[in-house]
Amino acid sequence: MSKLGTAVDTLVERLETYEARIEELTENVKALTEKVATLEARLVKATTADVGFELVPIRDEATIALAEYRRQLDDVPFSPEADGVTPAMRAEHYAAADAVARAASWVAQSGPSRDKEIYAAIGTGRKALIRLTAMLERRPIPMPLLTADELSGHVNAATDVHTGDRFRWEGDGDAEFLVDRPVPGKPVLLEVVSLGERHLELNVVQVERTDRKLEEHRSGSAGRGLVFRKMARPEVTHLRITGSGSWRARVVQPDELPPMERVTTGQGEAWFRHTLGARKVAIQGAEGGSLEFVPDCTCRGICTNYDHCTPKALTYYSGEFREDRTLPRKNGMLSVSMYPKSVWSVTILR
Repeated sequence: MSKLGTAVDTLVERLETYEARIEELTENVKALTEKVATLEARLVKATTADVGFELVPIRDEATIALAEYRRQLDDVPFSPEADGVTPAMRAEHYAAADAVARAASWVAQSGPSRDKEIYAAIGTGRKALIRLTAMLERRPIPMPLLTADELSGHVNAATDVHTGDRFRWEGDGDAEFLVDRPVPGKPVLLEVVSLGERHLELNVVQVERTDRKLEEHRSGSAGRGLVFRKMARPEVTHLRITGSGSWRARVVQPDELPPMERVTTGQGEAWFRHTLGARKVAIQGAEGGSLEFVPDCTCRGICTNYDHCTPKALTYYSGEFREDRTLPRKNGMLSVSMYPKSVWSVTILR
């Protein structure tokens, strides 16, 4: 037999071995799903009092988070046997499904680390789903951090920053984590708050870490009276926080922001939901600042509109000021950005 024939036979054998492995992984995923359903059924039975009638099962925050993650996994349109599916896609889907079983194994347990273990397992699955979705939508794929734990898939629940809320992270000291978004490819408002009594200063950096590019984007600070609130462009994948002390980071969705009242007053910086249309307002401040606007993103697919990602200054002054200004007709978010101790007011004019 020629060398070419031998090489072809070898490739065929490897392909058959690989296909068998894929079938084995698929069966494992199905078995894990059935195991999770069984564990949840046991949990319901264990938390229902036997008093002659059925009570509503007791469900704590960690159990609810696991159920929500299972729905998130089920909502991803993926079939391992579909045409065009790559080995990398199958690996991420397997990791996402395996996270369900690992989290479920902690549900019936107790102890101080129980919730952290569940959240850490779910967090691993969330990261896998983010990468899988990027592959399916042919977007740049977020890359794992260059750490031993991240590359090996090991999860240290004690230092993991994931919580029961998909869009909230909590930690202590230095950390970098993958940012989840309500809609992939859309800009989001990120917030970082320093916690604890000391409120030490933290440095916050937005990072684009993908298979195509590694770049740091806009940075800022949190702590000492400051709250980090910045728009994150679609290409930002990670958030890096450095400094001492505990902190909380979250994605702020537009509908979570308060609307402006007839007369709104404040100090420093604040964000508001804008649905007033082209109303006229009077804005005044003691030490200077700006009123900025970000319209709601209406792009199809990945947002490429600069105005949807960057606040546009409607007015700016460097000293004490008062000005009448007509607000934008479009819906979006308004930011009153003043010096930390600067008092300001916005009045909606009749």
